[in-house]
Amino acid sequence: VLLCDLGLPDGSGIELIRSVSASHPTTLAMVLSALGDEQSVIEAIMAGAKGYLLKDDAGTSICESILKI
Repeated sequence: VLLCDLGLPDGSGIELIRSVSASHPTTLAMVLSALGDEQSVIEAIMAGAKGYLLKDDAGTSICESILKI
């Protein structure tokens, strides 16, 4: 499981998801971000993310979501 933010200090989380999805197709990507706008969610899913979580979600919700993918 790749748990990735969209705003990385040295690049784009979207590009990372695309790259990992292409080179490791069995890796499941999930976004954990403060960005909850529709465009960010759509871009992440189109890049290969299997889930999208907001950073302000409760910790148990994040863990449960990762286990469900």
